[in-house]
Amino acid sequence: KMIKYFTVLLILINSFLGALILSPGNWDLGRITSNDGVQNIKIDLRNDTSAEVTINFISTCDCLISDTDTLNLSPDESSSVLFSFDPIDESGSVSKFIIIRTTQPGLPKALFEVFGDVEGGSDNKVIQTEDYKLSPGYVVIPIKYFYSAGCISCRRFLESTIPSLEEKLGMNLKIESLDILDPDVYEDFFSRLKPKEAERISFPALFIGEKLLMGEKGIVENLEYELLNYNRIERDTSDFSMIGEVSISIIPVIVAGLLDGINPCVFTTLLFLISTLT
Repeated sequence: KMIKYFTVLLILINSFLGALILSPGNWDLGRITSNDGVQNIKIDLRNDTSAEVTINFISTCDCLISDTDTLNLSPDESSSVLFSFDPIDESGSVSKFIIIRTTQPGLPKALFEVFGDVEGGSDNKVIQTEDYKLSPGYVVIPIKYFYSAGCISCRRFLESTIPSLEEKLGMNLKIESLDILDPDVYEDFFSRLKPKEAERISFPALFIGEKLLMGEKGIVENLEYELLNYNRIERDTSDFSMIGEVSISIIPVIVAGLLDGINPCVFTTLLFLISTLT
């Protein structure tokens, strides 16, 4: 509730001062069922400033999308964007967010909340994984997982999918769960992005090393491959580093030096060297 009130207050303040105006400021779904199909709402936006504003819409759940990722509004220009919510996998009270990033001074980001109650549905689905099995000697794989606290599929991923993957792949996945609505986490995430990755952002998102996967669909389709690839690279690197760790005893080295010292080839070489110097 605090997030909702803060967002509405921020929008009202900016509307009063002359800024980016959103109408409505949030979306109350009311009470629906998981089989009611995709719900839609049209959001009107107006740039009530003297400068052009660029707006980016970033969903925190695959169940909530917008029909455009970026919108450019000239001064006094109005436009609209369509938000869609699919309740098929939802159950109970829902609270979803779309992050709105803007170039509006004083309003770098805001939250658009979608809330309501969904009857029916299930939150027990598990992402299916292929039955890989690794040989002993696997490495611990660190994963930074950026999600929204109101995302049921994100909770399902952490509570069901991760344990399932660890068992099937024979891996130890060290998950660091980070709420993208936390301002510090938000800044940390965007600081990690490469320019190309920032073109289209969706949540949940995770980093395996430097590899970024975004959106529930992208994670489902690529997670196993990236885990196996990361594990292979780490093990190869570990094996390579072991090459230099050779135990050398001092006695064999001394004996080898003495034997080489009475080598006729060495005497001949020294004679040539002395004669050349002379």
